[in-house]
Amino acid sequence: MDVNKYISSGILEEYVLGAVSTQEKKEVDCLSHIYPEIRTELDQLEIVIENFSNDIAVNPPTRLKTSILDEIDKTPQFEDQIADQKMKVVRNEQKHLGSPDSETNKTIAIPKDGSTSSRFPWLAAASIIGLLLVSSFQYFNNNSTKQDLALAIEDKKNQETELASLKKSINDLTNESNLLNKIKDPSTRTLTLKGTDNYPNGIARVFWNEKTDEVFFQSLDIPTAPSNKQYQLWAIVDGTPVDIGLLSLQGELVDIQQMKAVKNAGAFAVTLEKIGGSPSPNLEAMYLFVDMSAS
Repeated sequence: MDVNKYISSGILEEYVLGAVSTQEKKEVDCLSHIYPEIRTELDQLEIVIENFSNDIAVNPPTRLKTSILDEIDKTPQFEDQIADQKMKVVRNEQKHLGSPDSETNKTIAIPKDGSTSSRFPWLAAASIIGLLLVSSFQYFNNNSTKQDLALAIEDKKNQETELASLKKSINDLTNESNLLNKIKDPSTRTLTLKGTDNYPNGIARVFWNEKTDEVFFQSLDIPTAPSNKQYQLWAIVDGTPVDIGLLSLQGELVDIQQMKAVKNAGAFAVTLEKIGGSPSPNLEAMYLFVDMSAS
């Protein structure tokens, strides 16, 4: 399994946001126990989300709680309202009928002064509307938070990509600096390979350190190799060609390439060989050569 590809697929971000299916959740749970890299990435994402949530957390306004408590204080208990209404009915009957036992002409008094009993349904309706508004706010706020979290995670990925690119650039510069120091070493000889009859204008350089035996090659002018061919560098040691590596070039000017180390080289040559190289050089396809005894 390609763990890095799985991590970069985005499923881990969806997992921590709760946006995966049951099957996908089981898959992530299983793989996080098998691959430490996935577990580490999940832990980092959870930390990012937790920090982001803390940054954007909003407490409910204090005035909302105070307003609700004030309304409750103004509202009598419902049982007290029923008892009060019963007493008013009894008094009204005694006044108009003269006897508590009369069974006719009973009148139930309905308050017309806008008392709390008539306001109670309106307060209940207002409370329900308030709860709906708060619920709606929380719903849209939660959706907005998820979007913000997704953006924060994407931003974190972009920063990690930029950081990786920066590290690579620094590493390349460090390698280039080390390479230049080796080439400038007093023990390093600079040899110029010139073109043969196959390509008279050809030119390249070999940097060979006679103490460390390190060899570096730089192409300056050489034809583009056919698609089924590849250039190969040779060192001539005691009259015998020694393979010191394939050249990673297609005829254009390239960066300096480090080759295999060699001892007691008397000459260097470049031949055109089959893809992957040959155990011995094709002398008829020699394009560059330098004899150190003549330089």
